[in-house]
Amino acid sequence: VPQQLIARLGAEGLHWWSADVQAQRDEPDGSFDSQALLARLGDGDTLTLAVPGEHVGLRQVTTATAERRYLDDSLPYLLEEELAADVDTLHFVHAPAGAERVAVALAGRGRVEQWLEELASCEVEAERVIPEPLLLPLVQGGICVVLERGRAIVRTGMYSGFAVEDQLLAAALAMHIEQLEEPPLQLLVYGGEESDVAAFVPEGLRGLVSWHRGNFVTASQHCSDPGEQLNLLQGQFKPRLPWGDWWRAW
Repeated sequence: VPQQLIARLGAEGLHWWSADVQAQRDEPDGSFDSQALLARLGDGDTLTLAVPGEHVGLRQVTTATAERRYLDDSLPYLLEEELAADVDTLHFVHAPAGAERVAVALAGRGRVEQWLEELASCEVEAERVIPEPLLLPLVQGGICVVLERGRAIVRTGMYSGFAVEDQLLAAALAMHIEQLEEPPLQLLVYGGEESDVAAFVPEGLRGLVSWHRGNFVTASQHCSDPGEQLNLLQGQFKPRLPWGDWWRAW
């Protein structure tokens, strides 16, 4: 049965693992073996590249249903005033998020090109490029956090989340909660030490913490609702069908 694989790019190379925790029992922290990855992809498995939440903005905008057909053209200008970067340098993808709400992911075009070039240098292609926060478990009425190497990856909703330095997590969570109509019911935390988690969480949320040993690999394997509709491989980055190869083979 084909499996879903997840990978991240880093200083140590391409780190990959299976989204199925049972299939990853022999290597619970994943692998850096690119040849093994190529073999898995050759057998029909598919790959999702998880990209840093610090470099992908997740937003929501209000728009009438009738206007959605024009969003590819109008979206950059709907968000222009709240963005520091020139919208012409950004790549936008969007997905319905309610009756008159649209979820948006945006990243620098140069950044997306760099990720794809690094992936190509490993002779690997991904079917999806998804922001890290959207590969964490979706906690209904709550928030999921992964603490790793001085940073925090946070999922706050189906298409919402962010990544920050862990020392800024408490302030970032406090700002997020101020915008909610109802306070969160649970704070699911992976990573770090259980005794240290309180230092990264606003005081009012410490009683809601459910801590789990693990890391981003562990958390992603417990994600049943990845935000795949905000796949960055759309528009100018949509994979092209290999018509030339097919024609030559025919």
